[in-house]
Amino acid sequence: SKILGNNLPGKGSIYLGQSLKFIKPIFVNEKVKIDVSIINIREDKPIITLRTICYNSNNEIAVDGEAVMKILL
Repeated sequence: SKILGNNLPGKGSIYLGQSLKFIKPIFVNEKVKIDVSIINIREDKPIITLRTICYNSNNEIAVDGEAVMKILL
């Protein structure tokens, strides 16, 4: 949520919510990889849905989810 609220998808965006599924543990000091991709753009409002995936150091999906953001046009 910190990255989405402060960095993605850009300045002035509003973080509306996120759903998460915790699949595998991520341990303290473990390096992780995070992928974020747009999966839906609403045509009636400036709202997008993002797929958010966190991989652990073994490149296994540890957290899978979706986030909804209001964006500036």
